[in-house]
Amino acid sequence: MGDQSFVRYEEKYVLSTEIKERLMKQLKQHIVWDKHSQNQGEYTVYNVYCDTDDDAIVKYSLSHPPFKNKLRIRSYSPWSSDDEKVYLEMKSKYCGQVFKRRIELTLKE
Repeated sequence: MGDQSFVRYEEKYVLSTEIKERLMKQLKQHIVWDKHSQNQGEYTVYNVYCDTDDDAIVKYSLSHPPFKNKLRIRSYSPWSSDDEKVYLEMKSKYCGQVFKRRIELTLKE
């Protein structure tokens, strides 16, 4: 699998359990679950974020700058071997717009 790029806007909300359940009940009529879905569309995403020894990247991100980058390794299943497929991702955000590039690798790579 080659290089993939994504551009989108992200909004994050804190929902009560009750609101989440009501929303999911309505959305399930329209959602097409992706290949990682098993339990009604829910699954765990495993991330390792790369940073400096003094956490400079996360500290900068917490200051809410107009532009920021994150580098991470992502998987959709627990890591069990060096041959496990993972994604190396660079996520950039500028004024609310999110850009993500990723490549698929094995954990060993």
